[in-house]
Amino acid sequence: MSVKTKRNAAAKRMRNAKFQADLAPAEDRALRALKEDLQLRSNTDLLADAIALFRWAVAERRLGHRIISEAEGG
Repeated sequence: MSVKTKRNAAAKRMRNAKFQADLAPAEDRALRALKEDLQLRSNTDLLADAIALFRWAVAERRLGHRIISEAEGG
């Protein structure tokens, strides 16, 4: 097998996975609004940020930490 063929085979194995979701119209509008509010260019960026936040939340809960929201004044 040539070096070029090996590189092509490796590149095919390393391709990003595809993700597709069927959303209700309200959910679609909510995601589009979030994307605009966060100034994200792609659904991939939105999903990556959402996954990162969710992973952090799960890790915090596994450590026994509570996740709270507090007003600026306390």
